[in-house]
Amino acid sequence: MTYIINPWMFYLISLSDTLKWTLGIFAIIAIIVSFLMYDDTKVKLAKRFFIVSCISLVICLFLPSKDTCYKMLIASQVTTENIENAKETVKDVADYIIEATKNID
Repeated sequence: MTYIINPWMFYLISLSDTLKWTLGIFAIIAIIVSFLMYDDTKVKLAKRFFIVSCISLVICLFLPSKDTCYKMLIASQVTTENIENAKETVKDVADYIIEATKNID
């Protein structure tokens, strides 16, 4: 069976909001830890925590929400070819219904 949309996409999309929250919380904790650890002996480690928190925040900001992922997935499936196929199918069904109602009389 050939899927139009891979079912794994729905699973990965459902993880996007969880990943966004996790990265956000991790970034906040890393910023707090980096400021608490910032003294003369642990400057290098505090800078690493701060860099990791900044990277996490950037990823968190650019990671789309679940709704946006669904919209992008739908938009990728809507093509002029699919619309034309749908028009032809609707026209064929309408013609069939008209013919069927004519045969009833």
